[in-house]
Amino acid sequence: MSINKDDLVKHLNSEQKEAVVAPMGPILVVAGAGSGKTKVLTHRAVFLMSEGVEPSGILAVTFTNKAAEEMRERIGNLLGMKNFSQKMRFSKSLPWVGTFHSFCASVLREDIEKLGYPSNFVIYNDQDQTALIKEAINKLGMKEENIDAWRAKDAISKAKNELLDPENFAASAQGYTQIKIAQIYDFYQKKLKENKSLDFDDLLLLGLKVLREYPDILKKWQEKFQHILVDEYQDTNAAQYNIVKLLSGRKGNVFVVGDIDQSIYSWRGADFRNILQFEQDFPEAKVVKLEENYRSTQNILEAANFLIEKNVNRKEKNLWTKNEAGPLIKLVHVTDEKMEASFVVDEIIRLKNEEKIKLDDIAVLYRTNAQSRVLEEYLIEAGITYQLIGAFKFFERKEIKDLLAWARFIFNTEDTIGLKRVLESMPLGLGSAKAEEVVAFLSKENFIKGESGGLNKISRRDQALTNFKNLILDLKKSLAQDKPSVFLEKVAQKSGYLKRLEGLKGEEGQSRLENIKELFGLAKSFDDFGVEQGMCMFFEHVSLMSAQDEIQKGEKVSLMTMHAAKGLEYEVIFMVGMEEGMFPHDRSSTNPDALEEERRLCYVGITRAKKLLYLINARKRFIFGSTYAHLPSRFIYEIPEHLLEFTDLTDEDHVKTIYLDF
Repeated sequence: MSINKDDLVKHLNSEQKEAVVAPMGPILVVAGAGSGKTKVLTHRAVFLMSEGVEPSGILAVTFTNKAAEEMRERIGNLLGMKNFSQKMRFSKSLPWVGTFHSFCASVLREDIEKLGYPSNFVIYNDQDQTALIKEAINKLGMKEENIDAWRAKDAISKAKNELLDPENFAASAQGYTQIKIAQIYDFYQKKLKENKSLDFDDLLLLGLKVLREYPDILKKWQEKFQHILVDEYQDTNAAQYNIVKLLSGRKGNVFVVGDIDQSIYSWRGADFRNILQFEQDFPEAKVVKLEENYRSTQNILEAANFLIEKNVNRKEKNLWTKNEAGPLIKLVHVTDEKMEASFVVDEIIRLKNEEKIKLDDIAVLYRTNAQSRVLEEYLIEAGITYQLIGAFKFFERKEIKDLLAWARFIFNTEDTIGLKRVLESMPLGLGSAKAEEVVAFLSKENFIKGESGGLNKISRRDQALTNFKNLILDLKKSLAQDKPSVFLEKVAQKSGYLKRLEGLKGEEGQSRLENIKELFGLAKSFDDFGVEQGMCMFFEHVSLMSAQDEIQKGEKVSLMTMHAAKGLEYEVIFMVGMEEGMFPHDRSSTNPDALEEERRLCYVGITRAKKLLYLINARKRFIFGSTYAHLPSRFIYEIPEHLLEFTDLTDEDHVKTIYLDF
């Protein structure tokens, strides 16, 4: 394969070229946002081939299938190949490009017998894992211990990310719940092996185990892949970090690209210290900084630089661009979340009509998924189509659909479809056969009228069914006398659903809980209409929102969390909820490392914007079922006044005091 080196590097800037053509050995490319990191990594792969390196000796790993596909496509384009992506997936004469998980799956397919598994193992998905954990809870007699399967699954995944097997996890377990989960972990792992199966985390954990414990296997893979290229190195967890070190151990030909300032996934096990330690792991490493940004205006980059330099744990760099200075960053102060949503929608309409900006070029970013609810409603009312990136629309989220199913069923006990979702939403001690008995019984008049009789024949056979009956009747009384928000909270509490969510750890569990609290907040807006009318209006509102979501077509504004925005870019970015307690999140206020990650998250959000950036904060915010009054985010104060254009939509005197520094 003939590759013209001059053609390969002629479109690279000097720093990109320096990284691409660097001599063999360990290389760290510190790649700022929008500086062309994927371009450098893929050009490096092709450059190595031009230097006579066998293509099959190059391993390039990243974190998502989408990122791997993009890398394959770019390498294929540089090689002038047709159907490059498909060929690279299967060809042994081309670089191997894929995710860490797919690489480990390949390792294990060849050598997992060493660990007592067959090579034809199957990989369990999320539902399979949950089902197996529920089986473990039942078989271990923990059904009455209030050990939630979701919580156990989360804890086991976290343990595997920290390289803890069941024995080590049990040894470090503290407290009653952890000790119980350690028993579940041990049962779960043994059952996986018995079923000739692995879960997603096992791919990394056992892949590393094979490479660590069997030197001949490690040597085989080291000889096969003599050049290791790693994308997004700041996002590696303990297993991925150790796999890279092992594979590159013989030759030291490891080329990693990353940016600690964009390390935002500690809750997934990512450790930003891995990239900081690269030069200690490889003392002879060459370090190249990519600081020229091709995405954003100079004002946006200057704001990002001033913000991120407040972090202590980072490698120094300064983004710059040849792009124009661009408009100032628009700092907007509003009264509440409704004014915030109204402003965003009005401005989107103005940008579309007056500045001819397409909806596809606009994104709204927020810290938590629950913040999307008000925005979605205002967008729907304005007839603006939108899409949620990396999440379900608010009313499509499982926890929202589950709780609404409970409320609707209590509101209308003839709703057998709602009942089925209720029975599937969480363990109630009612199997599928009994669920069918319940469905049949609920058509009986006495239950519809709220009477307690008529269930005796079934209740004698199953106490769980009696408990469920009494719960529903109790909640029907609440429905008849309580305001919508009070009724909904009682449903969540008395059903046990809220307690289940509160038991979940990590970002996902917190997000689910916040979404439920946001639903409580929505119900409060119907409290003044009376009990019966309020509930009718609430259900009608929810149904209309969901129905209108389904019929939207055409160009779409993108809504997403700051986390989901990583790797994306838009002409216009709205960052909403820029208040203390919202962003940075109040969970980070007492933890310096967590606060630095919040600042990195803000940096990621800012650097998604190409031309226009809006930072919006509210004086008060009704969210998670309560009203909060917060000062503007500290991140606003960390951006110099000369980069900001301040607009106050509240016309309140106190604003002058709040923004005295500007």
